Amino acid sequence: MDRYDGLPIYEDQISELADLLLNVRGIKQLHISRHDKAWIRKIGDDGLKGCLLEMTEIQIYILEALVFDDKSILDIQNEKCMSFKEIRIEIKKMHKSLIRKM
Repeated sequence: MDRYDGLPIYEDQISELADLLLNVRGIKQLHISRHDKAWIRKIGDDGLKGCLLEMTEIQIYILEALVFDDKSILDIQNEKCMSFKEIRIEIKKMHKSLIRKM
């Protein structure tokens, strides 16, 4: 995924997690229909589920926005009044947490 100026945003950091999540049958539809964290219960891998449950609210929001809601970083910046750097830091934290749990 690229920023509005064409520079890469997160390379493999979020795409690995996106691939894992989107391969869970019905997970995106559950999120779209309920807009709550019920989708986390569909995760079969205990390590991944534990990692997701430990994420902060803003990390879950970023993850849901990028993976399930097809939003851009610019959308997140506008909706949450966050800088690109703040979003990037949260994505790095999510990635580190995922690596520790998996």
